[in-house]
Amino acid sequence: MPDTFAQRLSRKDRERDRMIEESLTAGYCIFGFPKPLERLYAQRRHTENRRQFITAALFSVLLYCSFGLVDIIFRPELMTQLLEIRLVFVSYCAAGLVIIVLRPANMLLPGLFSFFGITLASLCAGLMMWLPGNPIAVFEAYVFILMAVIANIALPLSAPVAALSTFCNFALACVFVLGDHQLMPHEQASPLIYLAATSVLTVFANNRLNNADRRAFLFYLREKTYAEYLSTENAALSQISRTDSLTGIANRRSFNGFLGTSWQAAQAQNRTLALLMIDIDLFKQFNDNYGHPAGDECLQRVAGALAAVSDNENELVARLGGEEFAIILSDGNAMSAKTMSMRVHAAIAALSIPNREGIEGKLTVSIGIAVMLPGETTAASAALVAEADRALYAAKQAGRNQTGFEPQAPFDITEKQAFTTAI
Repeated sequence: MPDTFAQRLSRKDRERDRMIEESLTAGYCIFGFPKPLERLYAQRRHTENRRQFITAALFSVLLYCSFGLVDIIFRPELMTQLLEIRLVFVSYCAAGLVIIVLRPANMLLPGLFSFFGITLASLCAGLMMWLPGNPIAVFEAYVFILMAVIANIALPLSAPVAALSTFCNFALACVFVLGDHQLMPHEQASPLIYLAATSVLTVFANNRLNNADRRAFLFYLREKTYAEYLSTENAALSQISRTDSLTGIANRRSFNGFLGTSWQAAQAQNRTLALLMIDIDLFKQFNDNYGHPAGDECLQRVAGALAAVSDNENELVARLGGEEFAIILSDGNAMSAKTMSMRVHAAIAALSIPNREGIEGKLTVSIGIAVMLPGETTAASAALVAEADRALYAAKQAGRNQTGFEPQAPFDITEKQAFTTAI
C-alpha cells in the first residue's frame, strides 16, 4: 500500500504495519517476530497447532503400540520388559493429552508435551536396544531416525523446539548406540551417519516450513489490518451518507431505505404501517426575522426534540429537507401515530422557541399522519408518503399547530372515533 494510505492508519496500526514491513524485509523470521506480532502469531496458530498435536499424539501412540507385533514375532522372550517400557510412553501420552484437552487456552503445553514426548520415546528406544539378549538391537538404532522425522515434520513444532528435540534425540542415540558393546563398529556408525543426515535435512525442512508459515501470517495480518481500516472507513462514509449533516439525524436517503424495508415487512406480516410528516410552521418568516444562523439552530433543536420522543428501534426520525421532518412507525397503527403526534407537539412546545409570526409568538409544527395496511393494497410505499403529505396540507389549511389525518387502513371503529375526537 502507498505510504499515504499507511499514514491514514491509527497510531497502533501504523506501528504494527512498520513491524510487519521490517519482518518481511528481514526475509528469514523463524526465530520470532517483535513481541506484539509474536503474540498475535501464537494466538492465531494455537488452535490449529493444538488440534495437530492431539492428532499426531494419538497416531504416534497407535504407531508405537503397533511395534508390539515386532516384539511378538522376533523377541517374545523379552515381552515383559518391552511391555513395561512401552507402557511408560503410552501413559505419558495419555496424561499429556488429558491435560491439553482440559487446558485448551495454555499455549505452552503442546510444545512442551511434544518435546518431552520425543525425548521419552528416544529414551525408551535406547532402553529396548540395551535389553540383554535383544536379537534385533542393530535395527533398534534406526528408530532414532523416525524420531527426527516426527520432531521436524510430523509435529508442528517451532524451529527452536524442533531443533532442540532433534539435538536431544541425536545425543541419546549416540549414548545408546555407542554404549551398546554388542554392536560392531560398522553397526554403530551406520545408523548414526544416517541419523545425522536425516537430522540436518529435517531441521532444514522444518525451518523452511516455519518460515513460509510465518511470512504467510505477516501477509495475512497486513491485509487484515488494511481491510479493518477500510471497513471502518466505509462504515463511517455509509453513516455520513445516511445522516443529515446539519441536524445529525437520518436524511432522505436513510428515510427511503427504512420506509422500503418497513413496507415490505408490513406486507409480509400483514400489519399496518404509520408515517408522520412534520413541517415547521412559518419557517420562512422565522428565517427572515431571525436570520439563517438562527434558522439552522432552530432546525437542530427541533431535530433533537424529535429524536428524543422516538426511542424505539422500529421507528425512524429523519429530516427530509428544509424544515420538513418525518417519523416512520414500522409497527404503528392509528392510535400509536396519534400518541406520537401529541408527544411531538408537546416536545416542540417545551422548546419554547420564539417566533413572532407564529401562534402565540412561539414556534410550532404541523403534522400529517398516514396509516396503511400494505398487505391489502397494490400501491407502493410512495402512496403512504403522498397520503401523509395530503394530511399535512390539511393541517396547514386548518390553521397550523395541529395534526391532520384521514385513515386509509381498516381498524376498529371505536379506535377511529377516539382518534378523531382527540384531533
